[in-house]
Amino acid sequence: MTTKAITLSDIDDLLALHKGLMESRYCTTPYDSYVSGSPRLADIHRNVVAAIRSANLPAGLSPDSWDKWLAIDEDRREWRVALDRAANSSRWQKLDYSEKCEVATNLLSPFTVDEEVLGKFVEAADRMGA
Repeated sequence: MTTKAITLSDIDDLLALHKGLMESRYCTTPYDSYVSGSPRLADIHRNVVAAIRSANLPAGLSPDSWDKWLAIDEDRREWRVALDRAANSSRWQKLDYSEKCEVATNLLSPFTVDEEVLGKFVEAADRMGA
């Protein structure tokens, strides 16, 4: 298989890709619900955000502002969308805790998730899916 690479070096291109990923992964009525939790897209999204944060950012987009934006909690729309995807998944209730944490990490990418955030998310999804 031949591998092709694309290079996005312009910050505006990176920001546009990030916005496109956000819209496709966190829309409330998805055409393809697999997109939200795709491990591959989760990795790509994390890489795009890392590239944005390491770029020469325009005014108003400092790395500190990204740190604040990447902190997710239950008040964020993206949290609610990801939670709905998890709770309504036919396989969620069949997963063990570590598998649920892996799914949650993918659903919540590119946001910063630690053990506490994952625990809250899994607990909430379990309650919704019960």
